[in-house]
Amino acid sequence: MAAASTSSEKLNSCVKTDVFLSHDWGEDGITNHKKVEKINEAIKGLGYVTWFDNERMVGNVREQMANGILNTKCFIAFITKHYHNKVVFGLDKDNCRAEFNFASMKVPMVAVLLDPSMKNPHDWKGNLGFTLATQLYIDLSGDINDEKYLTNQLKLLKKDLTSKGIFPNKLEETANELKVLDIRWEGDPLVKNAVENQETIQDESIEKLKGKVNNLRRNGEWAEAIPLYEDIIKKQSSTFGENHKDTLDTRYWLALCHCQQNDYQKAIPIFQDVADKQSSTSGENHEDTLNTRYWSARCYFKQNDYQKAIPIFQDVAEKQTSTLGENDADTLNTRHMLARCCYKQNYYQKAIPIFQDVAEKQSSTLGENDKNTLNTRYWLAGCYFKQNDYQKAILILEDVFRRQTSTLGGNHNQTVRSKGLLNTCNELIN
Repeated sequence: MAAASTSSEKLNSCVKTDVFLSHDWGEDGITNHKKVEKINEAIKGLGYVTWFDNERMVGNVREQMANGILNTKCFIAFITKHYHNKVVFGLDKDNCRAEFNFASMKVPMVAVLLDPSMKNPHDWKGNLGFTLATQLYIDLSGDINDEKYLTNQLKLLKKDLTSKGIFPNKLEETANELKVLDIRWEGDPLVKNAVENQETIQDESIEKLKGKVNNLRRNGEWAEAIPLYEDIIKKQSSTFGENHKDTLDTRYWLALCHCQQNDYQKAIPIFQDVADKQSSTSGENHEDTLNTRYWSARCYFKQNDYQKAIPIFQDVAEKQTSTLGENDADTLNTRHMLARCCYKQNYYQKAIPIFQDVAEKQSSTLGENDKNTLNTRYWLAGCYFKQNDYQKAILILEDVFRRQTSTLGGNHNQTVRSKGLLNTCNELIN
C-alpha cells in the first residue's frame, strides 16, 4: 500500500494542469462541491486538464495543493460568500485561504461567480478583492443544469483562458507526463499513441518560447512578442507544416499583436491567409475560421473601411448563428460590430434594430448588468442621440450609467463615457 501511495503522490506532483479549481464545499458541506464537480467535468469536456480536489488529493493535503498550484497555468476561484469569507476572514490553516493567497503570488487567476449575492466586486474584501475585483468575472450563478446556459458561459471562460494563452491541451500534457515518469500504459491506446507518435509532442524550445511570448502578450508588450511569435512559426512550420492547427493558431496571435499595435496593413493579410487555410482544413463554419475572419473585419473597421468590414461581419454572423446559435456570445459580438459599422456610416435605421436585438439577447444570456450588454445599449442610445431623439437616448443612458456605476465603478472609462453623453443630451434638451 505504501508503494502505491508514493507512486500516486509522485504522479500528482509531476502532473501539469491547465487550471486549478479552488472552491468551498458549501455551508452544508456538499452542495457547492457538487456544483463545482459538474463544472469541472464540463471544463474537462472542452479538453482542459484540471486540478480538482476529488481527483488529485493524495498524501499530504497542503503539499498536494502547493504542487498543484505550482504546476498549473491558471487558478480559478469559484466565488461564493462562504468562499470569500474563508479567504478574507478565515484562519491561516484554512485551505481555501492558504491556496488562494499562495496562488495570488504564483499564477494568473480567474474569478467564476457561483453566488448571485456576490455580483458586485466592490464588495469583495482583502486579498480576494485586491487580486480579482478589477477583472471581469465569469458568471455561473445561474442554473448550470440548463445546458444552453452552461455551454454559453463556458465559452466565455474558454475565451478568457485563451486570452491568457491557455489552450485545451489534454493529449499532449498526458503524453509528456508519462514520458517524464517513464510510465507506459499499453492498455490505453490514446496514451500509447501520444507517447509513441512524437509529432503530437511539441519541441521543448517551442514550449519555452510560447510560455515567454504568452507572458509578453498578457502584459500588453506586443512589439516584444512579435519576433518571438515569428520564431515559433518558423519552428512549427518546419516541424508540423504550415497548415497545422498549432502553426495557424500562432500566426493568428501574431496578427493579433499587429492589430493591437494598430498595424492593420500587416495584420490583415495574415488573418486572411490563416482564415483561408483554416477554411480548407477545418471548414468554413469552424469556430476558429469564423473567429479569424471576425478579426480581419475588425481590422477593416479600425481602418474605417466599412465597405469591406460589413460583408465579412454579415457572413460570419450568419454562419455563427447556424452553427453556434443566435444567443451565442460570439454571434452577438459579431452582430454588435455589424451594427457599429452601420452606425459609423450614419445608417441608424439599420443599426437600431440590430443593437436592440443584440442587447435583449445579451441581457437574457449574459445578464442585464453585464459589461457587454451595457455597452450595446450605450451604442443604441448613441443612435437615438444622432437622430436627435434625446428623450429615448436619456432613458437608456440613465439606466446604463446607473448599472455601470454599480458594477464597473464611477471612474471606469465606459461609465465616464455614458455620463458624458447623458450630460450632453440633458444640455441639449434644456
